[in-house]
Amino acid sequence: GMQFPLMVEFSSIKSKNTEYICRSCEEIEQILATEKGNIIVQKFIEGKTFLIDSVSRNGKHKIVAIWEYKKTMHESKIIVCHGLFLKSALEMDYAEQILQFAEDVLNSMKILNGPAHMEILITGTGPFLVNIGAHLNEFIGSDLFALNDSCMGYNQFEAMVDAYLNPGSYELIQSKPEKMLKVGAVVFLFSFSSGE
Repeated sequence: GMQFPLMVEFSSIKSKNTEYICRSCEEIEQILATEKGNIIVQKFIEGKTFLIDSVSRNGKHKIVAIWEYKKTMHESKIIVCHGLFLKSALEMDYAEQILQFAEDVLNSMKILNGPAHMEILITGTGPFLVNIGAHLNEFIGSDLFALNDSCMGYNQFEAMVDAYLNPGSYELIQSKPEKMLKVGAVVFLFSFSSGE
């Protein structure tokens, strides 16, 4: 059987994903009665969420961005994402753990060339892979590449092009994001009120 709590995530073309924490079958049924779209149900795991963007060439991996995903709970069941914050590996307590885990995942998934985007949770027992795709970061509604470029001096798209077409330029990209030119974030504003 299912073990609660579960995370129920809805996605639709019109809006960003909505995530709920459900502690019973009744709560899932209530949400299903009001939400529309595709649904994913998975085990809820507490931890800090990081999005990792990488580009690889012949098995040599470059982590080009680490984004901390700031989330909180609203009314103990809706997960609210407040924003993505670009991080330097130098300012993170568990940077080496995350970077080594990300590299191990890339190697085990045999993503040896091209871009990858993964979501990692840091839990009380260590890193946990939520998902990975061999594609560019496709975060909806923002231009992360321009922000990454402004803060780091490069971005995942340009690093991918260099990996394929300009190996010399690819080699100049730092293997992990340490030197930041400025601080960067994508911030989301929410209102739980409606009306005029």
